[in-house]
Amino acid sequence: MADMYIVPAIGSVAVFGWLAVHEWTESRRKEREEFYRSETLRRYSESNQPDMLARFLAEEKAARHEMRVQQRESLRLGGLVTMMAGIGLGVMLAGIEPGERLYLVGLVPFLVGMAILIYVYALAPKTPANE
Repeated sequence: MADMYIVPAIGSVAVFGWLAVHEWTESRRKEREEFYRSETLRRYSESNQPDMLARFLAEEKAARHEMRVQQRESLRLGGLVTMMAGIGLGVMLAGIEPGERLYLVGLVPFLVGMAILIYVYALAPKTPANE
């Protein structure tokens, strides 16, 4: 009887252990990136070439803009895929039990995908023109 609890216990420890190590390494990576960025800014500001600092800041702004555009595109794709999964689930469930209303379960992922698309197209902050 006690053997049936060993696998879930070991699995839980492994999953949460992995999550802890993953979060720790991500925070270290972000800290290291921020340190290197500050060192680069310091060196460019101390150099005799002011155009290097301006170029670095312009490239950094362009990278942030590209990241925002990529996030919006990813959300758009995720919303479409979720909507289509909801439609597929509804069609599949309607085919299993034609007399029942099981197909309504497909509305849940469909509406989640629609909410994501509404956020992307109507509510998400647009990229400012000066950025």
